[in-house]
Amino acid sequence: MKTTRIVMPFLSRKFLCYFLMLVSLLSLAAPGLFAQEDYPLLLIGPGDLLVITVLSKEKLPEDFMVDSDGQISFPFVGRVKLQGLTQAEAGEFLAKQLSNYIQRPQVTVFIKESNNYNVSILGQVSKPGKYLIRGKPSVLSVLAEAGGPLDSADLNQALIIRDEKKIGLNLNDYLNNKSYVGREPLVYPGDILVVPKNAGLSSEEWAILATILSSTAIVLITLNK
Repeated sequence: MKTTRIVMPFLSRKFLCYFLMLVSLLSLAAPGLFAQEDYPLLLIGPGDLLVITVLSKEKLPEDFMVDSDGQISFPFVGRVKLQGLTQAEAGEFLAKQLSNYIQRPQVTVFIKESNNYNVSILGQVSKPGKYLIRGKPSVLSVLAEAGGPLDSADLNQALIIRDEKKIGLNLNDYLNNKSYVGREPLVYPGDILVVPKNAGLSSEEWAILATILSSTAIVLITLNK
């Protein structure tokens, strides 16, 4: 399937950050447009923080933490298991359970923080950290979440760490090469995206990543296939 993408000339960091933010917002607005057939669904799991809104006369709490058994304690219905359900399925399930106590309840479930469906971004980005994958699960989107790369970033030597493998990623080619026609690289739950400095990772950064990187082999990927 041929992928159409926006071609960008070499841009300043400030302009690039604005562009990444725009891409992130567009992907949130139309997540179904970017659905991947083999991409794992966002499912509720232990440790997730849920925001549950019930449209009714009753004032109910909204924030719920899923326990280690995949359950929450919900008003009226007691302990219910939501693990393995999508947000929509959980809303329908709770609405059905509440129908015995509230007339025609409308329930919306939103995963505010996921314990599993996230990607970590380390190195030369504005806001390193762990981010929930939202909308289009692309490298552009997660870079936007992290505020974009710093001027000191070596975009040619980025890495994605996935399942104990290191995947070399040339972000400079992807972001700035006018003739790039390859597939858009995606991130998957549990991925670690590392954007090193121009001179490579510092000793402090290597110390943090040593336990992850020391025993893994680099798997080179060609993005234009």
